[in-house]
Amino acid sequence: MLYCKYRKDVSGMSEQAKRSVQARCEDIGLVTRAAFWLYGAYVLVLLGVGIWMLTQGADQFSLHVTQTQNGAIGQGFFKNMLEIDFSRSSLRADAAQNAKLAYLIGFFTAWIAKVLFCGILYQVRSIFRSIAQEQTPFVLKNCQALRRIGILVPVISVIRQMCPLVLMLCGIGEGGTGSLIQIDQWLIGGVVLSLSYIFEYGTILQKESDETL
Repeated sequence: MLYCKYRKDVSGMSEQAKRSVQARCEDIGLVTRAAFWLYGAYVLVLLGVGIWMLTQGADQFSLHVTQTQNGAIGQGFFKNMLEIDFSRSSLRADAAQNAKLAYLIGFFTAWIAKVLFCGILYQVRSIFRSIAQEQTPFVLKNCQALRRIGILVPVISVIRQMCPLVLMLCGIGEGGTGSLIQIDQWLIGGVVLSLSYIFEYGTILQKESDETL
């Protein structure tokens, strides 16, 4: 009798804890869905702004390049309002003569990185949506979503470092001082990829457990 009562109490506590975690996942899922749609709208607005800027005259763009002992630093402006900062040694001293080209390279490089970050938000949204539907995080599509996040993190870091290289290829930059390979971002991506395989292992165990029952 005591054993049965103990098992009933433990089962009740487990069910309560499960409902509590599910509720938290649902709340986080709502937040991630809202974040994805809001950020996605922001990215689309930026695309519209970028396309509009392509049609504007070169006189609407300005570029201020300041030489320092450690290389040139620069700020680009559109209509003296929308500002873009360029990393050290990204620009040549005479880059101001091609202000529109430099500004748009900086703008669209940053925009591509934002699109990829929106992809990460989409994957996170998909994970919590799947948890709500399947009542468990251990499903194959969640493993795949984690894997995509693990790939996107280092790719975004590379894209963000591409601006100085593109400026150099266009003849208005010096290549910058940063490295395309940001070790910390690659490590983060590696950790997320590792977690995806842990989740995949959990998925296999869950499937075996369900088949046993």
